[in-house]
Amino acid sequence: MRRAYFVTGTDTGVGKTFITAGLAGHYATQGHSVGVMKPIETGHEGPGWPEDALKLHHAAQNDDEQDMVVPYIFQPPVSPWAATKMSGRVIDFSAIIQKATDIMARHQITFIEGAGGLAVPIDETLTMADIPRQLQIPLIIVSRSGLGTINHTVLTVEYAKSRGVDVAGIVMNQHSQELMKRDPSCWHNPAIIEKMTNVPIIGVVPTVSALREGPELWTSVGEKIRLG
Repeated sequence: MRRAYFVTGTDTGVGKTFITAGLAGHYATQGHSVGVMKPIETGHEGPGWPEDALKLHHAAQNDDEQDMVVPYIFQPPVSPWAATKMSGRVIDFSAIIQKATDIMARHQITFIEGAGGLAVPIDETLTMADIPRQLQIPLIIVSRSGLGTINHTVLTVEYAKSRGVDVAGIVMNQHSQELMKRDPSCWHNPAIIEKMTNVPIIGVVPTVSALREGPELWTSVGEKIRLG
């Protein structure tokens, strides 16, 4: 049975790529055929693979072409809609959906990473939520562990529901003993978020900056996330 997930975050810089690459690498090292996609990546200077898409591609360990994995690349580090305004280019949403469909058909499990949060605009009518909605695949929401995460996470879940997108689970990232000592909310946030959203916390991932990118990191991340 083929599966696919759209990975979004409660805001920019919350660790979507870290979690997506961890999941992709974990399943790939387990012998699964893994597809990855970053439909739109902004903030990339020069030719070649942009940083986030390249990390996903390395983790998935497949031979998919760059223009399949990351169809749209923009230099300005802004939202996709703003990037199109600044560059004069147009994003063909149907092309994104077709490439995503092709990747999903090639692989046993696919992880598609959005740009920024779920409400980030692609153009004047579409947001990131329209990608999983059109593909009919569930979300994995990556959130922070500390103070402020309840509001951000609940709002993301509610926005997903308002757009008709199912949420498979929430991964709380950047958890650490140091954070728990200075931020007592960390002890209670997972249970409160589960209660308020009726969405399971499928992983609490600690800060693992000491580990190098590769199989050790992917295993460390993947083993802490429970996908159904």
